[in-house]
Amino acid sequence: MKGLKVMGNPQNRKGSLLSLFILILCVLALVGCEPRGPKPDITAEFSSEPAPPKVGEQTILTAKLGGLENYDEVYVDIELKLEGQRTRELVKAKQGEKAVYAAKQKFSKPGTYDVTVHVYTPQLHETVMKKITVE
Repeated sequence: MKGLKVMGNPQNRKGSLLSLFILILCVLALVGCEPRGPKPDITAEFSSEPAPPKVGEQTILTAKLGGLENYDEVYVDIELKLEGQRTRELVKAKQGEKAVYAAKQKFSKPGTYDVTVHVYTPQLHETVMKKITVE
């Protein structure tokens, strides 16, 4: 009975644990790859009140969305960037009517702004690009 090992070879045990760990990772990765339905074609009609916006005045930025079946868990941010500048400003829009999201903003500089409407749902993040001129 000399040399009888009950626990087995430690090297084999490490290899088995590593193999089991890799197998679990592969299974988890495959579970995350479940097929999803077709990606919705999201649209956003962007407007401002007043139109065009004026420097220093309160402006209401509105995004009217389309292309989604459900608006219960939709969040919208409006990103503003003055052309030629590096800084961006992100404004959170609040839902009013079913598919209408609005945010208040005061512009400090005149010019053309790149507007990116960010639409977040539990399944995706879409962006719609627009331009607006502030006088």
